[in-house]
Amino acid sequence: VDVSEVLVARRDEADRIEFIATIARDISDLNQAEEALRESEERFRTLVANIPGVIYRRLADEHWTLAFISEAVEDLTGYDAGEFLQRQRGEAPFTWLNLLYPGDRDSVLEKIQRSLAKRQQYALEYRIIRADGEVRWVLEQGQGVFDPEGYLSWLDGSLMDITQQKAAEGDLEASRQLLQVVLDNIPQAVFWKDRDLNYLGCNQAFAKATGLNDPAEVIGKNDFDMPWSKAETKWLRAGDQRVIEHNQPELNSVETQTRADGTEVWLDTSKVPLLDSNGEVIG
Repeated sequence: VDVSEVLVARRDEADRIEFIATIARDISDLNQAEEALRESEERFRTLVANIPGVIYRRLADEHWTLAFISEAVEDLTGYDAGEFLQRQRGEAPFTWLNLLYPGDRDSVLEKIQRSLAKRQQYALEYRIIRADGEVRWVLEQGQGVFDPEGYLSWLDGSLMDITQQKAAEGDLEASRQLLQVVLDNIPQAVFWKDRDLNYLGCNQAFAKATGLNDPAEVIGKNDFDMPWSKAETKWLRAGDQRVIEHNQPELNSVETQTRADGTEVWLDTSKVPLLDSNGEVIG
């Protein structure tokens, strides 16, 4: 049993101790509670330290002042957590808003405010400027915490560095655009479909033959939306199905095609299976 003890002594006029009173209190429960709190705090610190990203709590004040931010913020921003919290208390508060890329700031605040008004979680991508001037992309996810009267108290959330992901997306988009430029500048008509024979895309030559102004307009359409004759449509789709079902190309099939201007042409058509990364036929 843990005991807290207080001794009270009474003295006479000659300052001699006449008696001593002892007040003892069982503090076992208090010590256990304190130990449990210390263990809980240690588990929290361990958990936060191992989360791949930054955990924060921002107060719902004018500057969205940080009440807590995990140590991972240093890798992301170049400022350590202690410095971040200390700089907020200066005469010119330095807050998370100072890190936002100027071109993204208004959009970020608008999206967060809109989500909070609906009491919804938010997830948004934007750029920040590190202490060394480097620009990075982050994914922020969070939600508001409201008091019993419905007023916003603070925001709890997380931040992930997605700079490499955004760079990869940019490279992929550049590659896609380059491929589209190549396709649009060859005389052959090219298209691709899904397993249900709905068009996923085409090049400019194919769009022109079907009377479309832009290759993007073909997406979601099927052969029944095209100017082909009924017999041509049936023949085309039968060939598509064979390619998909047997995972085998059909090369140099000679067929007729009725175009948007009403003319009929003869085509030498080759079709190959469209495969995903696992080798499965997807179109």
